[in-house]
Amino acid sequence: SWAIGVVSSQEIDHHGIAIANALAMQRAVANLDLQPHYILSDQASGLKFQIPFKTIPKADSVVMSVAAASILAKVARDTLMLRYAAEYPAYGFDQHKGYGTALHLRKIEEHGPCPIHRMSFKPLKPTLI
Repeated sequence: SWAIGVVSSQEIDHHGIAIANALAMQRAVANLDLQPHYILSDQASGLKFQIPFKTIPKADSVVMSVAAASILAKVARDTLMLRYAAEYPAYGFDQHKGYGTALHLRKIEEHGPCPIHRMSFKPLKPTLI
């Protein structure tokens, strides 16, 4: 079985992307129907599991199960972005899927950020004078 762990843009802004990724992984494991005996990951910072685990740099390119999990996560994220596209049609999430493309940046400039935008996203971060 497989499960997805999701964190909000506010959680990313609060904790930072590395800790938010760890939270998402912990939530994904908690959402599994069966608990694994061992976890392999390419994410290292902030991971805490009751289950033994190992982090492997670039695991998604050398460990087949991590690569498959990476694909599942991307498909789930893209599906979520399609839902956001319906909720916030002015932003074109169905086209850029939330990545920092020229279109996405133009839509933010035209409409300002919406509730799902990370304020820690570099183009939205307040600049220090």
